[in-house]
Amino acid sequence: MIIFGTRGVTLTKDKGHFYCPECRSQRQYALKRIRRFFTLYFIPLIPLDKLGDFVECKTCRNSFRESILNYEPDAAEVKFESEYQKAIRRVTIQMMCADGRVNDSTMQVIKEIHKNVSGSQISTDEIKKEISADRRNRSSVRNDLVKLAPHMNDNGKELIFKSAFCVAAADGKIQKKEKELLEEIVRSLDMSPSHVKGVIAELTGNE
Repeated sequence: MIIFGTRGVTLTKDKGHFYCPECRSQRQYALKRIRRFFTLYFIPLIPLDKLGDFVECKTCRNSFRESILNYEPDAAEVKFESEYQKAIRRVTIQMMCADGRVNDSTMQVIKEIHKNVSGSQISTDEIKKEISADRRNRSSVRNDLVKLAPHMNDNGKELIFKSAFCVAAADGKIQKKEKELLEEIVRSLDMSPSHVKGVIAELTGNE
């Protein structure tokens, strides 16, 4: 019996170094091509059509489109960092306003979070301006987080959730509206229940 058919075979087309957006560092890559081969007795013999090319990071093993090799990390990283810091600021402001009360302890937590994330100080007046702007805008932070989530690793998602949780717990008790906002943040970041449980255990010291 003669057994023949076709199957895809992955070949390495090129190698080099690139900026991996997942590792956020220069890494080795392999540019790979998937090509369909005619097979005889399951052995690929004759190359047929090209099915596609992709770039694989040799460190994290994630795959990217070939255009990632033209990625300019400096401009992209600056833009992402700015949007990320803005998202954390909006998350903490909305969380502070969720229960309708603004107090000094919560304000201090936001200042500390802002300093840790951005490396700069934010004043009480600046926070109040952010509150006013957010109330005028009246839009959920969900859209910002949904856009950023695919570009974040677990640490990035955890920092946003931790920031929101710390603001909610600043007055000693998480209110219903604050809990609802925390749940919305979790959904927007696409965090699993076990991931969230682990982060809360880390923050509270409870398993």
